[in-house]
Amino acid sequence: MNRYRYLLFDADGTLFDYISAERKALEHALRLFGVTVTTPFHNIYQDINNALWLEYEQGSVTREALRHLRFLRLFEAFGRTVDSHAFSDCYLEKLSQCPDLIDGAETLCRQLSGTHRLALITNGFAQVQYPRLKASPLAPYFQDVFVSEEMGCQKPDPAYFAHVLNALEVDRPEQVLVIGDSLSADIAGGLRSGLDTCWYNPAGEVQTVLNPTFEIRHLNELNDYLTDA
Repeated sequence: MNRYRYLLFDADGTLFDYISAERKALEHALRLFGVTVTTPFHNIYQDINNALWLEYEQGSVTREALRHLRFLRLFEAFGRTVDSHAFSDCYLEKLSQCPDLIDGAETLCRQLSGTHRLALITNGFAQVQYPRLKASPLAPYFQDVFVSEEMGCQKPDPAYFAHVLNALEVDRPEQVLVIGDSLSADIAGGLRSGLDTCWYNPAGEVQTVLNPTFEIRHLNELNDYLTDA
């Protein structure tokens, strides 16, 4: 018997291989802007980008500011002068064209779509998420997509999850499982909303701050927790 009826999947880093897509989009945009890529460029961008997304989750930076600040700071770090707004537009366009998936994502979603209601929950940009989902093999399995910028709140705010549950007409929260790779957005948000959570932790990171209901290293492990013993 299924333990859960509703599976709320994070997008980037959980189903979509964001690191791969990000690298492709960034390198493409850099070439178009005539910027030579050096070895640490991507790692430095990731540090800047991750820090800004955390600030966004905490409400200390706006989505619009995040769009260009990450590139402004990146180019400042390398002593370059580039129009961060124009570069951001180019980067996001290229990112929307990269529907790279995490290993096992397509198989898992295809299997689960017959027994569960799947929903995509994301803080990502709508102009990226919708085209990328449409271009991916996952599109048939997700009729329910919740993009934070369209909702006026974002993960981990319980208001975000309340909106999702209301839209899905959930009357028994215990039938909902939140699956995501981000402790700060997915797991913290799910726990604060009284929902069961599954932390997708492919790197095997160790943390003692939060207590997700389940933890998996590979997506195919999720099936082990979806039925009652």
